[in-house]
Amino acid sequence: MPILVRNLTLGLDEDETQLRARAAARLRIAEDNIRHYAVVRRSIDARRRGEVAFVYNVELALDGGPRVEQKILRGLRRSDVAAVASVPQQTIEPGDKALADRPVIVGFGPAGMFAALWLAQRGYRPLVLERGRDVQVRHRDVMQRLYREHVFDPESNLLFGEGGAGAYSDGKLYTRVNDPRVRRILQIFVD
Repeated sequence: MPILVRNLTLGLDEDETQLRARAAARLRIAEDNIRHYAVVRRSIDARRRGEVAFVYNVELALDGGPRVEQKILRGLRRSDVAAVASVPQQTIEPGDKALADRPVIVGFGPAGMFAALWLAQRGYRPLVLERGRDVQVRHRDVMQRLYREHVFDPESNLLFGEGGAGAYSDGKLYTRVNDPRVRRILQIFVD
């Protein structure tokens, strides 16, 4: 049961090797008690004028294993330190009859992309229908035609097109950033 330590900060001139010490201080343990650690997220915080810092999320394992890790988590009670929950891979049993037609997916936003990927990986050859244009053309339509020329295209805009509304949204509305399944989704995007 690894531990996730969120929001460790380093100045621009500080070396990432200091993360181990910062994580140990946050956990109130000796640095030598950290067996392994890895950066799972790095971002830049430049919200305050003149102050720029790197912000890290670090996953780590402690000497003594899960028993020790659970004990430390119980004693801390901090929202920026949590156990990394393992999510069992979902298995979906296929039916015993062949499909008469290809499955149809309406929309190529995030849900449509993942549905198409899942089906394609299992050999179903999904047909994806998207009302809007591909992301390169759509980007031109939105940035040039909509924002500069104030011409609305009902088929290629902020809502319709490859990537869905999420292509022009930072996803703050409902991302479940602490859901353990997010790691798998990010890995799929990387792959």
